[in-house]
Amino acid sequence: MLKKCESKVIRYKFTMGVVILILIGILMPGESVPQVGIPGLDKVVHFGMFFVLTGVYYLEYLMNNKKLPVWYYAVACLFVFAGSTEFMQLFASSRSMDILDLSVDTMGIFIASLLWVAFVKLREGKVAK
Repeated sequence: MLKKCESKVIRYKFTMGVVILILIGILMPGESVPQVGIPGLDKVVHFGMFFVLTGVYYLEYLMNNKKLPVWYYAVACLFVFAGSTEFMQLFASSRSMDILDLSVDTMGIFIASLLWVAFVKLREGKVAK
């Protein structure tokens, strides 16, 4: 059982790395987060984090399985992770749960998924001309 788990971690090492970076960023105390004074920048960061996570996951899945994951399962699992990170912020110093952040996370997940599905279909010539 442990060998199987180790194998998955090794096969998805970049995805796991992005997950760890997101957790560090999300759980960092609020007073440690640099304030740059650009309105909405935190939403761009949330979108970017989950867009990159989704992209890296799809890439590693494609490399390991020679096909894309079923996109709605991938979106659902990544959405659960995004929701979990928002919930975890309730327990971090000077942080709070924000439904708008979760919405932006979800947009990053969904758009990255759509782009990967479209890319693979175009590459395989499965898009109607």
